[in-house]
Amino acid sequence: MKSLILTFVSLTLFGCGNLKLRDGNTATTYKKESPQVTALRQQVADLKAKNLSYEEQFRISSGKVEELEIMNRRMEDSTTKRLGEESQELQAYKESVSELVAEKKRLEIEVLRLKEENAKANNAVKAAKRSAKEHLDVGNDLFDDKKWSEAAAEFQAFREKSNNKNNEDYALSTYKIGVCFQELGLNKEARTFYKSVVAKHNKTKASKFAQYRLENMK
Repeated sequence: MKSLILTFVSLTLFGCGNLKLRDGNTATTYKKESPQVTALRQQVADLKAKNLSYEEQFRISSGKVEELEIMNRRMEDSTTKRLGEESQELQAYKESVSELVAEKKRLEIEVLRLKEENAKANNAVKAAKRSAKEHLDVGNDLFDDKKWSEAAAEFQAFREKSNNKNNEDYALSTYKIGVCFQELGLNKEARTFYKSVVAKHNKTKASKFAQYRLENMK
């Protein structure tokens, strides 16, 4: 741009005519401007116009950049706010899941408890339907397996359903109840059943077994 203006100035000086004096007056005349000078003038004018256009475009672009920066800040603020809201929602979701897991665990425990109670009720119903002989057989099997509590319950059920309170099976079931209690560490209760066998069934084998137990109990 500078070189073009300097060129224009130089051509302007050289394109002008010499000064001509008239009758001693100081008036001067100039030759007509050359085509090169006119062209350069036009180029300079065009460059100035372009420069102004570029400045205007730069100003507009700067304004757009500023607008974009404002929009970007707003978007960042909006994003931060949205992320905060999403974080709160995620925390609430996690808490809900934890509560559901805890509730599921509680229900599972309750279901297991109900199943156990149902099984006990079914066993009680089955036991109620058993005959005295069936109770005695089940009791003997449990006794052999050293399932003391269950065996004692079956022997007691046999005693309650038995029609003959004086036979060998009744005496032996009473003795075995005493053994079950002794194995469970309930010596006082065991002595009660042993003494009952000795007192009421003294002629049976069960009575001899019971007496031996009583003599060797601490």
